[in-house]
Amino acid sequence: MFEESNSFFNHKATKGLKNLLGEYRRSQIDLLNDSYQKRSVVRDCRARIRDLIMKLDDYDFYKELWTIDKIKEELEDINKELIKSAKKYDYSKLPKE
Repeated sequence: MFEESNSFFNHKATKGLKNLLGEYRRSQIDLLNDSYQKRSVVRDCRARIRDLIMKLDDYDFYKELWTIDKIKEELEDINKELIKSAKKYDYSKLPKE
């Protein structure tokens, strides 16, 4: 790739290429961290939903502690977490070159 005529990299100094590679590495780590955080939120929300399903399956037992209003509140909170997690990655953090 570096030997191609008119290659973008033919005009970069070694130090510049090292910096560019460092930028790409940092951006990839940031992208992976963003993905990990979003998957963690989704995993936690799924666990909370499974817990609610269990309570609804045996609602006669749980109805005094878990009213419909409390279940609705929990579902609304889960939805807020999922909405935050669904936000698009900020691609402006990626290297410009």
